[in-house]
Amino acid sequence: MSYTKEEKQEPLDEQNQIINETGLSVIDMEKERMCQAMFFYVWLVVLGLLITGVCFFVHGVDAKLCVVSPDWEMCINAHAEEGNTYCIIGEKLLASDGVDGFDVPHPPFEPPGRCFVYIKQPSFPNPHKSLWMEYRHSHGLWRVWNLTCFYVPYFEDVTYVTLDWNISQAVSSGYLNVILWNNGYAADMKTTGSYVFYSPSYQMTHMKIYCNNLFTH
Repeated sequence: MSYTKEEKQEPLDEQNQIINETGLSVIDMEKERMCQAMFFYVWLVVLGLLITGVCFFVHGVDAKLCVVSPDWEMCINAHAEEGNTYCIIGEKLLASDGVDGFDVPHPPFEPPGRCFVYIKQPSFPNPHKSLWMEYRHSHGLWRVWNLTCFYVPYFEDVTYVTLDWNISQAVSSGYLNVILWNNGYAADMKTTGSYVFYSPSYQMTHMKIYCNNLFTH
């Protein structure tokens, strides 16, 4: 197939028009776009390094703990007048933030003289609204567990309940802060291994466990 002189001239005329209007050839324009893209990626890298530097500046040596373990768990024991109970929280790479095979509902009853202790999840379907074991997907930034305690009396109408946990398990989470909250600051679970509170009979005590790498409660 052959082309006339005018047909061959049209693409060249269009390119010359671009050069005359912008002062750049098509090749030069492509180079300019590549330079702009390169600048954007470099800017993202610099921003990431800047954020990392701020984290180290704010948290100092503790910033080394800002890498959450992919699989971790912490057992929380509740000691009352006649016996002990416990629940478990944690994160796993294979777990989800919803109901899955890692989540175990709390038994419906405890013998008298003990204190129910469980993780409350009102948005979950029954019987998973009260969990004996709750594992969530590894997150690394912010987690809140709703810890509920419920005292069933045997002799006394009220009692002191002691919560305790293994500090090393709290540390192994990798979170910068693991804080127990009971209408206010109760304990740093990475440095203190127990907490005592006064529990009336058949009355729920709602607490929270804050795990995060951002704030201190």
